[in-house]
Amino acid sequence: MVKQAQAAFRSSTNHAWWACGVVVVSTLGVSVAPAVRTQADLGREYFQIGDALSSAGPDKTIEYGVRLFSGDSRERACRLAQADAVAKLVAVTSPLTLGVHTAFWPGHLIVLAYDASGALLPKVPLGVELSAAADVIDRRPHVAPDGILVPLRPAPIRFRLRTICGGSEAEVVLAADIQPVDVTHHGDYITVGHARSSTGLGQPIGFGVQALSEDLRERMCRAAHAADIDRLAPVGAPPLTLRVDTPFSPRRLIVLVYNGLGAILPNVPLTVEVRAAAGVVDLGPLGVGRGLILPRRPGEVTLRVSTVCRGPAVDLFIRAGIRPR
Repeated sequence: MVKQAQAAFRSSTNHAWWACGVVVVSTLGVSVAPAVRTQADLGREYFQIGDALSSAGPDKTIEYGVRLFSGDSRERACRLAQADAVAKLVAVTSPLTLGVHTAFWPGHLIVLAYDASGALLPKVPLGVELSAAADVIDRRPHVAPDGILVPLRPAPIRFRLRTICGGSEAEVVLAADIQPVDVTHHGDYITVGHARSSTGLGQPIGFGVQALSEDLRERMCRAAHAADIDRLAPVGAPPLTLRVDTPFSPRRLIVLVYNGLGAILPNVPLTVEVRAAAGVVDLGPLGVGRGLILPRRPGEVTLRVSTVCRGPAVDLFIRAGIRPR
């Protein structure tokens, strides 16, 4: 999951995150011959949302931030990465689907840089750009801090990552689809375990099967200022995909709790529940009895992460599809 102005969302190679809603990404191009771009063209089609370093391997996300480089630091990074030898960029993250009002952090993308011989060039400086209508993405700092994107309505958008070092030009374009999130509150959830909210970007929740004692829970709620909770937010790109007969542990989830000012409230007590049709997941001792979600056949499940402290009750719904092994 990685690297962003570490304050609000982060993702480690734990690839964790997932959220309510759906994000479909299709790679429109792996490498595009550099076109001559004027500043007017860039302003009309794409706008810059951040900087990145290309992935260090096929299973490693980019290092992303709103501003990673100064002039000198970019030049050093370009030399170290041998960026003048880049021949193409390849996007591994696909498909990409975003959910309305479901935060998405571009640091989840996996983009590889290769030279002409096919050798991987890790940590190449890149520019990260977005093409979207003005009313599609909410980027206001108090709503979407540190480069996080919050989709406001269904629409197609595009990400473009391009080299920013001298001597070589390459880019890759990823198309993303923003879809509605239609997950309602149901009464037939089964508790999988109990958790503490993530302490920061890239930090999974603390998770276990055993419930907290009432006294310990109250102390944790006070310490976490849980009375100020405004919202829960996942880190990652939905939807979550599970595989038949492959256990999934909620320990992989990264869930941040925010107050009304947009500050992270770490270690807030939570419960994690699952809802699925009969026979889709193992609800016995091999599954939820061990704090695991064990899919038994293709289908769909919904996870619900909920606050348990006194005060406003806040839920986060996470939809997951189950595919054959």
